Amino acid sequence: MIRYLSILFIFQFLPVYAISYGWIKTDDGCDYLTNHDDASKITWDGWCLDGKVHGEGTIILYKNDTIHYEFKGIINKGALKRGEISFHNGKKYVGEFKDGFYHGQGTLTSPSGDNYVGEFKDGKKH
Repeated sequence: MIRYLSILFIFQFLPVYAISYGWIKTDDGCDYLTNHDDASKITWDGWCLDGKVHGEGTIILYKNDTIHYEFKGIINKGALKRGEISFHNGKKYVGEFKDGFYHGQGTLTSPSGDNYVGEFKDGKKH
């Protein structure tokens, strides 16, 4: 009993980083995998494969009719694979992705212009 209470106590104070990804339709009807379920509009200028965004192209995600980010590169079956993503605040990442996260080799540039070049794993510098 004490062991179970200890576990509950520990989990109560751990930070929770639950990011929920889901499929959202682009303007042309393709499914796109994103954690931005509050997007007001998503445009895609490439192909669809089995109803999902696929191949090389540009995807632009809008929030409140303002560009939140623009991605240019390769998308595989709805998920970002490799390319350049530029955010509205000036942050930019060029490199590889996995499951929607920065993953593999890449360059992250902060809005102030600071660069990190190297390995990423599950969205974090590694």
